[in-house]
Amino acid sequence: MTQETKTKKNLDYSASAVNLTNPPEVAEVLRCQIARRMTLNQLRNQAEDCVPLVLRNRIKELEEEIASENEGIKGYIDSFGSYQNLDLGIYALKQRRVSVSYDPKTLRSFHPAEANLVIEETVNSTKINGLIRGGLLDPGTLKTEGITKEAESFVYIIK
Repeated sequence: MTQETKTKKNLDYSASAVNLTNPPEVAEVLRCQIARRMTLNQLRNQAEDCVPLVLRNRIKELEEEIASENEGIKGYIDSFGSYQNLDLGIYALKQRRVSVSYDPKTLRSFHPAEANLVIEETVNSTKINGLIRGGLLDPGTLKTEGITKEAESFVYIIK
């Protein structure tokens, strides 16, 4: 009887990454950082047995270098694009996050019957999303009518 081995599949951020182009410039700085992380992990393991001041200082240095390098990687991502390697599980990407809100006055003027179902003091996002999923409202139409407001933010994933 053979035993199946379960391998953890790396996450694919293709659908949510901003400007995913896998630029070699980002890949290179990631390779350097992976080496630093491996060194940092080795030092942490050594420090479990004995924690001399030299190791504590080196760990602190590496943590500071990686934190500083992450800021540089964000700049590379902004300049050259996001990077992911699914085979190795290496990521340096920028994800776009969008939150949607709805204007109750405008919704009421264009969709008075549905507005009564979803407007409390503000538009109930859960309920209006239900109407959208149910096909009673169209997100494109809501946007065109000025009912939908989007606020975007970005998060960086570097690992």
